[in-house]
Amino acid sequence: MNRPCPALSLDAILDGIARLGSDYRGTLTTETMLVAGANDTAESVGGVAEYLGRLAPAVAHLAVPTRPPAEPGVCLPNEMTLVRAYELFRARCRASST
Repeated sequence: MNRPCPALSLDAILDGIARLGSDYRGTLTTETMLVAGANDTAESVGGVAEYLGRLAPAVAHLAVPTRPPAEPGVCLPNEMTLVRAYELFRARCRASST
């Protein structure tokens, strides 16, 4: 969303977060920003929920853009999409902690 450096590797970042999650002894909290048309599909949200289920944070926040964006066309997802995302996060994150 914010045009990261092309040399960055998402897989390497996710592996690093996973290593941090396994070594960190504090309270691990995540925040996932959902943007309509960018990452709010069932497949995208399901993939994030699956990853977070393995990461097992103490808290997994869902967020939406609330301030005027710097980029045109950035909108929050509709209510049904948010409910679906919440349900996916709740199901996947709880399943990993039981």
